[in-house]
Amino acid sequence: FMKKKIIVSLIFNSLIFVLVFFFFFFALFDYKFITNPSIISFKPYFSIFQYFTTDSNIFLGIVSAVMIGFEISCLAKRKYELPKSILFFKLIATTTVTLTMLTTIFYLAPRDPAGYFNKFQDSNLFFHFIVPVFALISFLCFEKTNKLSKKTPLFAIIPVILYATYYAINGFSNVQNGIVPPAYDFYGFFDAGFIFAIILIPLMLFATYLISVVLWFVNKKEL
Repeated sequence: FMKKKIIVSLIFNSLIFVLVFFFFFFALFDYKFITNPSIISFKPYFSIFQYFTTDSNIFLGIVSAVMIGFEISCLAKRKYELPKSILFFKLIATTTVTLTMLTTIFYLAPRDPAGYFNKFQDSNLFFHFIVPVFALISFLCFEKTNKLSKKTPLFAIIPVILYATYYAINGFSNVQNGIVPPAYDFYGFFDAGFIFAIILIPLMLFATYLISVVLWFVNKKEL
């Protein structure tokens, strides 16, 4: 039974790794294979790294790649148990992409002037929805463990703290006439004013922690 779970987890992590890095390169060169498949930019669009969407998916892709190595080793040695350390990082990575997906569904997509489903076009279809769903299925169904302590979900807020710090500094340092231009407020967190942005940060941290706790709790059930 554990062997089958390792095999299915290996399949999901392989899919995640391939999808993340395949569509990362599409995004890097701004290739819109759904909305405008005839145009591709041969100049790298490095500013995609400023988005939490990109960073969280790449983080998950790296974690999945490491998991693939561990899972192949488990199958080769016939010891069907993954190390606590990699499951620790898989929880954090799954939390970050789940936050990305939920933020898109409930905040970014409804506010998009081009329409709700514009946030699910091209590479974003995978980064905002398909990859997070694959991560949730693999972690909650096939990578179960009771080794992760109750404190583990706290570590999932670290990536969000780092990103929020970057976003706040980037925004406040580029204020023009009391307004943060869209080029520096690409998620629109400053649209409702600085007070809203300041309030939003702890709310996002709490939401991240809550997501992580739920994932941790569901993962450890029915081993």
